[in-house]
Amino acid sequence: ALSEHFFDNAHFTTYASSMEHVADRNTVVLIFVDFAVRRMAINFHLTSLRRHGISNYLFVTSSEDLCDEFWMRSIACYVYSEENSKNAKKLTAYGTKDFIQKMNVRTYMILNALKLGYNILHTDADMYYYANPLKRIEELCGDGCSLAVLVDYKVLNAGFVYLRNTSDSIEVYEIMKNIAQKTSKDDQVALNEAVAKIPTLRYVKLPISEFKCGKHFYDLEKRDFVSDNPCRSCQVIHNNFIVGMEAKEYRFKEMHQWEFNEDGYYTTRGIKFITYANRQNQSWFLQKKSLRNALA
Repeated sequence: ALSEHFFDNAHFTTYASSMEHVADRNTVVLIFVDFAVRRMAINFHLTSLRRHGISNYLFVTSSEDLCDEFWMRSIACYVYSEENSKNAKKLTAYGTKDFIQKMNVRTYMILNALKLGYNILHTDADMYYYANPLKRIEELCGDGCSLAVLVDYKVLNAGFVYLRNTSDSIEVYEIMKNIAQKTSKDDQVALNEAVAKIPTLRYVKLPISEFKCGKHFYDLEKRDFVSDNPCRSCQVIHNNFIVGMEAKEYRFKEMHQWEFNEDGYYTTRGIKFITYANRQNQSWFLQKKSLRNALA
């Protein structure tokens, strides 16, 4: 894979040249971002891409301003389309028309990348990688698999999909494109419908023990703080099933999955931070009493 210091935006004048420049073994990690997820995207680069030496990635955005900032941070970026630029800075709520329009841009960029001949790992920015997941995904996918998808509690998650460049994977995204153009459905609904329409499609549901949505990792497996139930088998987690970017960011911080320190959260001078841990052998009554004493 290419090291980050080789990235030069002169090679990113077209989508095809961008893909060619970052690809490793004909595979590219694609991440669609806009200003609404700017902080989340930079944190993802720090905690998951750079930390694990993943350099065959490309951030795709509709915002020239955001892409300029990414290049200043030595983050590979390409301005894919102006069609969604009016919504690029908006914090869109899940399920709204603007949100659906943003998400469907992902369908177009993935389909174009597949038609250029690349294998794609499409990943949302609100993810945390415990390791580079590509090798494990390729093992699970085997030789004949076209798609490998994270399970979003009960459905396939359009935010984390590995796609081999096959006629079946292209057909899936052609169907999704048609759904996007003719309906108001988002790309996750479209993905699940498209997969169901191709009976010959060979795809893999990534094991929940290693690839977890937020419902499993945080809620069902009861993780609120970094010391809660450490995950020894985790490859990837998705910080979803929670409302709002501020809530996602706070949850990442509590789990020590956040490094972006733009606002001085970890280094602010003059603020007295406090930590407290109850003794494990105390009764609940004594734990509450101890906490009251500590706060006092």
